Amino acid sequence: MPFPALSVIMAVYNGEPHLDEAIQSILNQTYKDFEFIVINDGSTDGSGEIINLFGEKDNRIVVVHQENMGLARSLNKGIRLAKGDYIARQDADDVSFPGRLEKQMTFLKHHRDVVLCGAWFEEVNEGGGRKIRRYPLEDRVLRRNLKYINQFCHPSVVFEKQAFLRAGAYDERFCTGQDFELWIRMAEQGAIANIPEICVKKRIGFDTTISWKKRKMKLLLWRQMFEKHFKRDIKEVNPLKFIRYYLPLLAYGYLPVGVLKLVRRARYR
Repeated sequence: MPFPALSVIMAVYNGEPHLDEAIQSILNQTYKDFEFIVINDGSTDGSGEIINLFGEKDNRIVVVHQENMGLARSLNKGIRLAKGDYIARQDADDVSFPGRLEKQMTFLKHHRDVVLCGAWFEEVNEGGGRKIRRYPLEDRVLRRNLKYINQFCHPSVVFEKQAFLRAGAYDERFCTGQDFELWIRMAEQGAIANIPEICVKKRIGFDTTISWKKRKMKLLLWRQMFEKHFKRDIKEVNPLKFIRYYLPLLAYGYLPVGVLKLVRRARYR
């Protein structure tokens, strides 16, 4: 039996509330030539049972149960198990619209130099607020900005597996921002692009993202990115861009919670 052209990878940790919808959104894709690797990363809720039920109904699903390893390690494991030449990401609380994979695979078929393809997306917060996110499309613009700010929605990407492996996979030392850091290295392997289509509904937490734990993780990301990508080549850093994008990230960790809540609500009106 021939290998599928595409492998969809989902790592799940206690994703029960939205997991059914997330999995079904992949199974409902108009593009059919894929396997769907779903990793239960040591969940303690009903996620494992939901994954098993879907695995029994659809033979495209490959079910993996494991002890908790964290997102980066789980994704690296899933991608190394994958049989497809291309990898698509899907999170356990997000939704891929039906034509997503077909649009991206068609784009990649006609742009063989592209190793990383994202898409525009709809961001939805816990209060029901919605915002359409439109990242730049062209390689030169993405490449210019990428070191300073993430230009790709993680659950919207499709990328070439071999380029991912050549880049060194997700850096498992990063507890957040693993995708952002990976795209910088992926861009060294070939062209990068977003397609001008809204392909994904991405849920974003509200209170969870302003918790002190999450904010400390953001500060750690700032330090890790500086150590890995700026410290050695400090002369190549554009100081204005660095201040524009990284100063707010640094300040984010110290702003009062009340101020952050006001800012976040204003963004989604």
